[in-house]
Amino acid sequence: MNKKKIGVVIDSSTTYDEKYIKDNNVEILPLCITDVNENKSFNDDGISITHETIIDGLENKKNYKTSATQVGVFLKKMEEMFIKYEDVIFIPISYGLSSQYDQAKNIIKEEFPNLHIVKSQSGALANEFILENVIEMINNKENIGTIIENSEKMYDNIFEIFSVEHIENIIRSGRILKTAVNLIKLMKIKPIFILKVSNHLSGFGKKFESIIAKMLEKIKKNFNFVLEKNKIIKIGIMHTLKWDESKLNYLINEIKKYFKLASNKSIIKRLIPNTVLTHTNKGSFGICIYAKNDKK
Repeated sequence: MNKKKIGVVIDSSTTYDEKYIKDNNVEILPLCITDVNENKSFNDDGISITHETIIDGLENKKNYKTSATQVGVFLKKMEEMFIKYEDVIFIPISYGLSSQYDQAKNIIKEEFPNLHIVKSQSGALANEFILENVIEMINNKENIGTIIENSEKMYDNIFEIFSVEHIENIIRSGRILKTAVNLIKLMKIKPIFILKVSNHLSGFGKKFESIIAKMLEKIKKNFNFVLEKNKIIKIGIMHTLKWDESKLNYLINEIKKYFKLASNKSIIKRLIPNTVLTHTNKGSFGICIYAKNDKK
């Protein structure tokens, strides 16, 4: 069988459109999710454990942990890929959030030298935007070195921010300082996080409307307050299942109004990935934007 030139793999921390994935033959590598209460681990493949299962578990006070793809699962996926492709590009979750990047670089690449790994600084929608850039460059017959370099530089122009409705799991995971935990509990406020390499606590809000306003202001500030609609390449939102429809519509309309977008259709809508959901809990949501202008 003649091998194709370049294959692409993402992991399950990335959002995606199913048709796009199928049309472009992108493979998905499942991260690992552990149900701490039952001491059971699952591949995050959408079958072994689902978004609905996690939401139900969180509602019943279950605790989940996430970890890198099991080495055996990773090796098997690469074996399958290199039967079909000469080279493979892998887009993992941020190197600051998981050992996934280091595992790929230090263990898997030893077995498969033609594995090329993007040093990711994010996940979720940010990595979906990176994926689309990789596919476009492959179709334009760019060389792999240029594709990797361009994709890693792209993170400079991507900004991803989340609001967390329920903080119990993020506290247990140790992803928030104890001093901030005390303040959150005392003031009954909700934290806002920026995802850039790792999670960075960026502020607080009390009411849903004020949280959105703060998130949008932080996005604009990040791009030096010159974020006009003609500068925006892609913008999207993420939310969990069982999210209030009125909240979703309000968020979409505020984004449209704030950035003077011509239509709601330009806003990409995705479910928060399971590996993010386990930490942010039900009711969380995020905004991600990819813009033309360089940031300081």
